[in-house]
Amino acid sequence: MPFFGHKTRHEREWEEVRESAQDDLVSLGDDIRSLDIDIQMPGVADETKQRYDQALQAYQRASEVFDRAKRPEDLAPVSETLEEGRYAMAYTKALLEGRPPPERSHPASSTPATGPRPKRSSGLRQAERRGKFQPVRPTLCGSRKALTRTEGR
Repeated sequence: MPFFGHKTRHEREWEEVRESAQDDLVSLGDDIRSLDIDIQMPGVADETKQRYDQALQAYQRASEVFDRAKRPEDLAPVSETLEEGRYAMAYTKALLEGRPPPERSHPASSTPATGPRPKRSSGLRQAERRGKFQPVRPTLCGSRKALTRTEGR
């Protein structure tokens, strides 16, 4: 039992993982906001708008999971979904700049059934190495909402 005012190791680990996930969530939200005006300009290709919308949906899903999380293992889908959103943003930026879109890396651990395993944020990777949670593959769903969920956190 911890002394009054001192946190347990579990509480400290939870705060560390939650803070890392929150930083990653805010970062993706900032990236999305930074392209909002560019995406609304006339002449932007439909593919570019679709990739931007994928990033926005990934942000919204990750934010919803983050808000419901009570334990470090509850944040595994946040990591996966944020990686999906970061990739969609990199793809969107490349299309807007007239560059070829980035390729997704296909590590040796991927299979045709599961697909590639995305890279994780450093804080969430540390928690995974310590056995605090197991990753879960995200599903595609979500609706368009304002990107104000992370403000004030």
